[in-house]
Amino acid sequence: MEENNADILEKTADTAEETVVETKKGLDPNLVKLLATVFGLIVPVILIVVLFAVSTPENWPDWLDNLVFLLFIPPIVVGTMLAKACKSCKTWYAMKRINKEEISTQVVVKSKTHKSGIKIPVAYNKTTYLLTYACKNCGHTTQKTKSKTVKA
Repeated sequence: MEENNADILEKTADTAEETVVETKKGLDPNLVKLLATVFGLIVPVILIVVLFAVSTPENWPDWLDNLVFLLFIPPIVVGTMLAKACKSCKTWYAMKRINKEEISTQVVVKSKTHKSGIKIPVAYNKTTYLLTYACKNCGHTTQKTKSKTVKA
């Protein structure tokens, strides 16, 4: 049973019509991270450099100290919220840790230089964990690994 080109094109068109692309609502977290970095970290640093170039801090108005301080707070808050944002539904601060599983434990030896210049080997225990997070909103799960090093 050999199909002709018209039948193949017809089946391809039917398959293409059934494909639905689902778009997510909300801002892209990567764009928000970029904007938070630019406006929250770079702009205040430029502002401080310009202020120091123009005058000394003793000549600044009182409200300017508070303004410079407040410019650094939003990117910290937004960054924390984005770190806990769900990649699926884009809900901020929705990921909660549901499981912590120890994957491996290794003994790592590093050399530490003493005040006298002698290198001393120091043993550390490096434990790697598999952390599982689930979204409170849509149920999407994701896994991350985290290592913790402790002196033995």
